[in-house]
Amino acid sequence: MSLAQDYMQDPAITASVLAVICNDLLSGDFLGYEIETVIDSIQSILGVTIPEENVDKIQAIQTIYTSNLFYMQIPAFLAVVDAFSGDGVDFDYADMPHVEDVAWAVVETLINVPDEDMENLFAPDVAEFIKVLLKEEGFHTAPPSLRFVGELDSPDIRDTVLDDPVINESYYGIQKQKMADVEEYVATNIRSTMMAINTLPLSHRDHKSWNKFIDSVS
Repeated sequence: MSLAQDYMQDPAITASVLAVICNDLLSGDFLGYEIETVIDSIQSILGVTIPEENVDKIQAIQTIYTSNLFYMQIPAFLAVVDAFSGDGVDFDYADMPHVEDVAWAVVETLINVPDEDMENLFAPDVAEFIKVLLKEEGFHTAPPSLRFVGELDSPDIRDTVLDDPVINESYYGIQKQKMADVEEYVATNIRSTMMAINTLPLSHRDHKSWNKFIDSVS
C-alpha cells in the first residue's frame, strides 16, 4: 500500500497533507469540484475508502481556498476548526472548541493561504469569539499564534499577584505553561505535516513552490 493510500485513510493526518495528495492526483482541480466528485475520484484512483473525518478536512481546505467565510462567519470558522481537529463537522450542533484546536486551525489556514495582515484578517465578531474561548480556558494573554486578537479583557489582578511572591510565581508559571502547551501542539502538528509531505512521492511536486512553503513554516 502506498503512502498516499495510508495517509488518505488515516483520520489523524492533517488537512494540509490531504490537500497535497488531492492536488497531486487531480492537478489542483479539487478546489472547484463538488466534494462528492473529489472523494469519488480520489477513492477510485487510490482504491481506498476515505473516512468521514478526512472528507471534512478536504472540504474545509476547499472552503479556506475558495472563500473568506472562515475569517468572517462564526459557523464557518467553527466548521473549519472542527474539521482540522478531526472532531467532525455538525452544523446543527457545535461544541465549543479547545484553544489549541483554534490555534492549529488558524495556523494551518495561514500555512495554506498566507496573509500578512493578521490584525485585520478576521471579522470583529470572530476575533471576539476567540477571545471568549481564551478567557473561558483561563488565558489572561493570548498565546503567540492567536496574538492577533489583541488584549484580553481579563480581571486586573496585578496588585494581588505582585503583593505575594508565591502567588506571583504560580500565576505567571501557569500562564506561561498554558501558552507553551498551545504552541507546542501547533509545532507538533507542523512537524508531522512536513514530515508526511516530505515522504510523499508526488508526481507533480513543484520544487519552487515547495521551498516557498517550507520557508513559510520554518
